[in-house]
Amino acid sequence: MTAISKIFGTVSKQLGFKGCGSTLFIEYESYFLTVNLQKSSHGEGFYINVAITYKQLLDSNTTELGSTTTYKKCLSTLPSHVDFRAENIPQAPYTQNDFDKLASHKDSNTIKDCLQKALEAVIDFTHKNHDRSTIRKLKEANIFPAIIMKSV
Repeated sequence: MTAISKIFGTVSKQLGFKGCGSTLFIEYESYFLTVNLQKSSHGEGFYINVAITYKQLLDSNTTELGSTTTYKKCLSTLPSHVDFRAENIPQAPYTQNDFDKLASHKDSNTIKDCLQKALEAVIDFTHKNHDRSTIRKLKEANIFPAIIMKSV
């Protein structure tokens, strides 16, 4: 998992994510997009957890503390308003089964390509669908399995 973690960090930062460790984020005008690499408790597999945090649902102290803490101390303190896994976005390029197989793969270029495509798909999906009403509609239509806070 250490090799995958290193590749995940490198690829994430190349795509514009900030922070360090396994939890990284991109700050956009109206929201934060956070990704986290989590080791599976069942074998060598892993998950890419994703969260959207809407700035308008945060008070100003939380927004300032969250980004400052993440940048300087490498910790994420922002609450998430929408939680999902990378493989659960509509038309995701990879399934959880693909990620599980990738964990035992020894070719770092294959791992890098997979992680890059998965993260690019997450960024693209959130760019197009981050609006709160769109997220709710996708969830209600059973197109997007996510955990969504009531405030969204």
